[in-house]
Amino acid sequence: MDICRRETGLAPRTLQSVNVCWLALGQTFARVCDVPTKGHDRQEPLRRNSESRPNGSDVTEPVSRRLSPESGSERDGAFLAAGLPRAEGRGLPEPAVEALNACGLADETTVFAPLTGGRSNHLWKFSGDGRNLVFKLYTDRATPLFPNDPNAEMLVLNHVGGTGIGPQPVTFLRFRDRTALVYEFVEGQPWQGDVTAVGALLARLHAIPPPDGLRTVHQGGRAIIDAGNRMLSRCGGPDVRRLLRLRPEPPDVPDAPRVFLHGDAVPDNLIDSPHGLRLIDWQCPARGDPAEDLAVFLSPAMQALSGRAALSKAEKSRFLDSFGNPALSERFHALAPAFHWRNAAYCLWQSAQGETDYLAGFKLECELLEKLAEQDTCQRNCGAERHQDN
Repeated sequence: MDICRRETGLAPRTLQSVNVCWLALGQTFARVCDVPTKGHDRQEPLRRNSESRPNGSDVTEPVSRRLSPESGSERDGAFLAAGLPRAEGRGLPEPAVEALNACGLADETTVFAPLTGGRSNHLWKFSGDGRNLVFKLYTDRATPLFPNDPNAEMLVLNHVGGTGIGPQPVTFLRFRDRTALVYEFVEGQPWQGDVTAVGALLARLHAIPPPDGLRTVHQGGRAIIDAGNRMLSRCGGPDVRRLLRLRPEPPDVPDAPRVFLHGDAVPDNLIDSPHGLRLIDWQCPARGDPAEDLAVFLSPAMQALSGRAALSKAEKSRFLDSFGNPALSERFHALAPAFHWRNAAYCLWQSAQGETDYLAGFKLECELLEKLAEQDTCQRNCGAERHQDN
């Protein structure tokens, strides 16, 4: 059954056309998805989830970012593989344009500007219903650490609506095996480097009761190491042996109360808006240990993939202090070797999929693991010396 879910943030004129929208989606998307496509069934390499976001530029101007793995021809190939032909001169798949027209969110004059640089899904910015909007067409790209779940994204965007934490959803479209989301574009600049603002934002998120239906992330040192082992089992070469030598013993820490997690709190998913810092790219939320969100943001690999240097010791301290929760800081420090080891395994897994830019992240995580191991050895030796002195 074809489904079109719509939110009540639309103007009355738009709401009157909802039945037309259902019909348009049921016919246009079903029509093209029924057409078999040969020669385009190769799965593209899996990538870490991240979306594109411009810095508030005009909707008619295409936007580019440092990371732009998908060329126009690759995007066209992805449309053909999904049975979604591009609308002539519009950029967006033709059935998507027809559906948006029927919903009153677009017309024949609407310009769709592709947001380049995303690693998971296809996004366009456009003006509709008097607002700057984003049309997000989901792919089946997902990774062991970062799911790509459109249902979860719509669930949490509705849940955090009005909190000033994320964008406001407008329309959720489902058609056969394809899904799209329209939400309000978050005006602003990419994150400007204020780590205390990130900590305050995540603390606000963690204080919100999570909605029912989210995945649960298993917690504890053993679960973190096991996740890394599973990814490492699919890799080969000398880097695997290096990482196995660096594998820490699973820390023995009690479970923490499960909180609402963003799941992908990297710099690319933070926007400095006129109203404060905002999180975008909500396709892998979860319930789990709050230290999970901290581990993603503090990862030197994830900072590097966003074109940034690893955070300094002072920046890490300010970030952790901004939560105002010493117990959480202590918990993260206890779990940090396991988290960084899992991050290194993830980077190695990504490089095995052909994502060679993750090799630099792998090296950064390994260097940090070596430093943490040295510190641990020093602390144990110092403790043994003090015990002998006593």
